[in-house]
Amino acid sequence: MHAEYLTNPLNRRKKKYKYYVRKLENFIKKFFIYLFLLPLSLPSFVINCYAKHKFYFKDFFNQNAVVFIVFILKEKKNSKFLINLTDFHEVISRFGFFFILKNFSLRINTKNVETISFLDKRSDYFFNQDYFYYFDKKLKETDNNLVIPFYLPKNYYLKNTYKKYRKLTNSEKKFKIIFSGTVHDEWYGNLDFINNNNEKFLNRQSILNIIKEHYSNRIMIINEQSELEKIESTKKDILILETNPEKSLRKKNFLEQQHLDLISQSNFFLCMPGTSMPLCYHLIETCLVGTVPILSYNDYLSPQFSNDEAMTFFSKDDLLSTINKALEIDVDNYLIMQKKIINYYDKNFSPEGVYKKLLNKEYPLEIFINLDHASTKKREEVHKLKNIIRSQTEKNLTEYHFPSEVDN
Repeated sequence: MHAEYLTNPLNRRKKKYKYYVRKLENFIKKFFIYLFLLPLSLPSFVINCYAKHKFYFKDFFNQNAVVFIVFILKEKKNSKFLINLTDFHEVISRFGFFFILKNFSLRINTKNVETISFLDKRSDYFFNQDYFYYFDKKLKETDNNLVIPFYLPKNYYLKNTYKKYRKLTNSEKKFKIIFSGTVHDEWYGNLDFINNNNEKFLNRQSILNIIKEHYSNRIMIINEQSELEKIESTKKDILILETNPEKSLRKKNFLEQQHLDLISQSNFFLCMPGTSMPLCYHLIETCLVGTVPILSYNDYLSPQFSNDEAMTFFSKDDLLSTINKALEIDVDNYLIMQKKIINYYDKNFSPEGVYKKLLNKEYPLEIFINLDHASTKKREEVHKLKNIIRSQTEKNLTEYHFPSEVDN
């Protein structure tokens, strides 16, 4: 079976035939898309070709990041997006049929268009998926580059709910600290990501275990929808909402609205690493609703959070010290942090804010963007190569016969 399919632990437990059934389903879906949906799209595509501003995807990455990119560039009024015919099925699976009708067209010619690519550095917008290269090489922002750390899942943008949730900012908080997300020992317990000092990040499971061990009398843990009613009467100041895909069969225990409502009711959100890298969607969700993040990966953000925008940690001792500060913070200092994190989101994480940044840049523009597992793999490839070179160098030094005084 395909190696990428097996990277998901839940897929490894499936019968082999299910992989091939899924492949067949994808083939049938693709056949249907080109046979029926493409002809239905052609009238809209013709109309969209006459838009004043056009962006052409020279290649296409079927990732949530592409949705964020489109919403950034849609800020340029009367804009449409051109794609290659061979990418049509991927674009429709990412954006949906009706969104494509309103915003996309096929590439007929590339005159008077701004080009977008994940592969060609000569494009007007080169989205470099080697995100961590920017930080590992200690690059600086210039007129010709930009960094986009992360974004929300695609439906926040496609359904425009990110604008609705932006209004959830809450100055009256019920909890001091919250975490709401997926937990799974195999998914989140094997993070193998190191910083520039060759130090390994604490993984999600380790962080949760530390919190549970040291603050057990202050924590309420919820892992079922039916338990949500207990939240109203609790006096605990740390809330942990867990979704375990082993138990819930990949379904979220808590609805999106509930998830964000509860985040907005807390002073701080404990932003923990994802499965293969430190960054996670939770960071953007947190800032979206005006809750201050506690995170370990500030070094991989640009611009970094200041001390009055977020709280940071790296080691176990750092974590415990930071949690204590978050639990003890006074109202006035917290409100300053909340105001600043809202401003940070508006400027650096929102489609509108990122678009304003683009207006001050020169082209061609290199944009370092986090493409989730694709960006992690790029970094892993570099580190593997470094280790091979280091091992070979050490081997050569060991085998080399240094001249002794007797030889001389």
